[in-house]
Parts: sequence; structure tokens; C-alpha cells
Amino acid sequence: MTKLTKENDFIADSESGSFLFTLKNRGLLEKIIIREKISPDYKFQKSIYLGIDPSSRCLHLGHLIPLATLQRISSKLKLRGIVVIGKSTVLIGDPSDQLKKRKSISLKEVQINTAGIFKQISNLFHPRRKSKKKLDLILKKINPKKSFFSFPILANIENKTLRNKIQSLLPNGKANKKGDDNFYDIKSWEKIIIFSKNNPPEIMLNSQWLHRLRLINFLERFIRLFPINSKLINRRRVRSKKETNFPLSELLYPVIQAYDFFFLLGKKKCLAQIGGKDQLTNITLGLDLIKKKSKNEEWKKTWGVTTPLLIGKNKEKVGKTNSRQEKITIPNKTDNAFTFYHQLINLSDNSAKLLLNSILDIPNNSWEMLANEILKQPKEKIAQKILAEALTTHFFGKKELWLILNLNNSLYKRRGQEKKYSKKDIKIFIEALTYFSLTKTTSQTTIGKILLETEIFTKKRNVLLAIKNKKIKLDQEQVESFWDKLVFFKKKKTFLLQVKKNFYVIQQKIPKAL
Repeated sequence: MTKLTKENDFIADSESGSFLFTLKNRGLLEKIIIREKISPDYKFQKSIYLGIDPSSRCLHLGHLIPLATLQRISSKLKLRGIVVIGKSTVLIGDPSDQLKKRKSISLKEVQINTAGIFKQISNLFHPRRKSKKKLDLILKKINPKKSFFSFPILANIENKTLRNKIQSLLPNGKANKKGDDNFYDIKSWEKIIIFSKNNPPEIMLNSQWLHRLRLINFLERFIRLFPINSKLINRRRVRSKKETNFPLSELLYPVIQAYDFFFLLGKKKCLAQIGGKDQLTNITLGLDLIKKKSKNEEWKKTWGVTTPLLIGKNKEKVGKTNSRQEKITIPNKTDNAFTFYHQLINLSDNSAKLLLNSILDIPNNSWEMLANEILKQPKEKIAQKILAEALTTHFFGKKELWLILNLNNSLYKRRGQEKKYSKKDIKIFIEALTYFSLTKTTSQTTIGKILLETEIFTKKRNVLLAIKNKKIKLDQEQVESFWDKLVFFKKKKTFLLQVKKNFYVIQQKIPKAL
């Protein structure tokens, strides 16, 4: 069986071996599964792959960790990165680390989910942002005299001394004329975010080869090579419930994933596989199959690595199908930048630190110093602020980030003051927040009805519970009743609605005269 190497056994004189061990020390890898020293003379035609099942329409932030590791390893070791979307294996369902049996999924859902994930992965490496001309017009309307081409790195850190210290740990900072702050050009984050490299992975569907398999031939050639032992059946769900009867599919899933690895070795010269910590057994089974079926010595060069999992506030893995916790999805062009930014700001310290470690392409010594600053001042939420600015800029662009910073200033610095917003504030709200235009024949409607009509809430009882717990505000005033009225009049046609930590604009749309 495949040997899990210890640290002392793994250190090799090869460049690639040392690199993987460095990643493990930095906390980016959990396990390294290897047979012998990794040869440093890889060529570009060799590859490494990561598998993702389309069990949901959207990828979440936890997927950034293995995707970033794939990008980091493929860039350093000169391997071709491949992302395999499990369009076939998702129909079986991965039992790894599952407390309950996975729900079955229809072919139509698989098609929709596959298209969504394909689009998200493409957008991760080549973000499709809003039109620059449109953003320029928006910013010019808000503030015609303002220059938007440079502003401080980490402007969301108010402590200037701390900000300058953190800036010094990030490359590409440029001191301004006064020398009291650092500025960066529009491409600076692109230079230190791992997804901005010029070698995006190839995206494949495992249905391309699995749908061609003939059942009897597959059973005869491959199934007999997998003994039913503790390694195959020792799943968390089986252990936790001490089940004696469970579906055969729970044993077949790792077998099919092992075949994926074997097929890619022959088709794409794929020597390595990346997966989350919960994929360790599946990866080692693939290595075992390659060893048994390979006709040459190439099997000795195969290896695998596992990455840490993103753990939610309930101390469970953040997964696509885990409905018991809030998931932050990787955004598309049409998603709201303000909501995404504040979801990152509200991440737990451990999650933010792990994600930041994964996406920043900075030297190890710089990361160590940055990690120490994060630990020293937890109240400053340094990791969350760097992560929010970096990923918001990556997905939405620098000008969207400027809108968010101005919006924060308008929303969060008026508490205890008179609730009046300038025309500039309202323009920013409309451009940066999710907003709803309501056409009403009457001049008033109720808050409760608006929350249901706009689908902010889907059930009346949830609205009543949120009002009872004081989670809803209108223009920063507490909403006391479902039947509180929202009155539009001549000088008041825009309202700011706060639901928990989310903000929305409610605007009156005047119907055209017939």
C-alpha cells in the first residue's frame, strides 16, 4: 500500500521535494503521499489535477484553498494544472466525511451545476468585471473632481501606523510625495494574488471518459483489484453511526475516482492529485490502482497532496451541500460586491487567515511576519481586511472597491446623528447596493409586504421573528411591526433598509402616464 511519508523521510535533494515540504510547513498542505524522490526535471506536458463534484450550483470560499494550491504547485514545478468537474461521479455521491447519506441528484441539476461551476472557475482566473466606461461614468457623477487611479493599500485599516507596517510586508507598495502613506497602481493586487498568474488550469469533465466505459469490461479489469478492507469502508458516516448496512455506491465512489487518476495518467501524463483533507483515502486508492495497472515504472513518479479544510463556526467543514451554515460563494460578474466584501469582513479569524495564506503569493518570511501581526492584534481583523480588499479588487475591480469604502463611510459613521443622506450618498447606495424599485398606485405600503415581495424573506414568520429580535431597520430606525408603513412623498423617494448585516435600497418607481 502507499506509504505516508514522515517529515524526516520526505526531505529530498530535489527542488520539487523541498518545495512541497515548505508548503507543508507554511500550513498549506496537510499530507504528502509519495513513493520515492520527486524528479526535478519535469516538462510542461506533465500535469497535476484537482477534482470537484458539481453537487451545487456554486463553489464556495473553501474551494479557493485547493484551487490556489493547484495554481501554486503547477507554477513552481512547471506542471499543467487540470480541474476535473465530476459530472459522472456526482451521480454516485462522495461519502467521505459525511454524517448523512447524500441526497440523490437529477441529470438536469447536474447539467445546471456543471455549467455554473465551469463559469465560476473561468471567472476566478479571468474575472469578468463591469464595463470600465460604465464605472467611470458612475464615479464621475458621484464626485467629478476626485481622481480614482490611486488610493492607499488597505484603506479599511484606520490605524495609520499599523496600516503602514502591514503595507511594508506586501510587495509593490509605492510611497507618495509626502512619504506618509503607500499607494499602489491598479495592477498591484494582481501581482500578489495567486490566481492572477498566466497559467490558468485546463477544465475537463470526467463524463468524457466515464460514459464510454462498458460495465462488464470495467468490472473484469478494475473492480477485482480493490479488496474490501477497513481502508475502503472506514468512512466517518459509517464509523459514527456504526452502520452494518449501507449503499454499495459508498464503496464504488472511491473506485471510480481512482480510475479518473489512472485515466489521466495515460491521457494527460498526470502524475499527481490534489484534494481536501477528507480526500486522503480516495487519493491513496488511486495511487494503488496505478501501481497495479501500470505497465512501466512511471507509477513510481505518482504522488498526491491534501489541503486543509475551511471550518465553519459550527466546527464542521464548509461544504457545498451543508445547509446548517452560511456559505460564501465565489462571486460572478452579476453578484453584489458590497455584500461579498462584508461577508469576508465577518469571517472567523482562523478561516480568514487560512484563506489569506492560500491566495497571497508572497515569500514565506513575509507571511510569517504578517501572521504574527494578525495574532498580536485580533481586534483589528487584519486578515479579514486584507482578504476583503484583495478578493473584492480581484473579482470586481478597484473602482468597485472605492464605491464600497465610500459606502461604508456613509452607512457606519452616521449612528447617533441626524438621519439625512446627501445626493452623493444616495447615488452610491443605488450603484453599490442591491436595490428594489417599487411601483405603487398608492403612496404607502407596509415593511412586511416589501420584505416578502422582494424575496428578502420567503416566509411571514421569518419576518416577524426578525422584527421581534430587532434585526430590521429603516433609515437606521428600528422597525417595530410587520405593519409599519413605508410612505413615499415628494422629497422622500429612497429608503435605506437594513436586514441583519445586509443593506438594501428601496426606491419608488413612478409609473409613466398612459
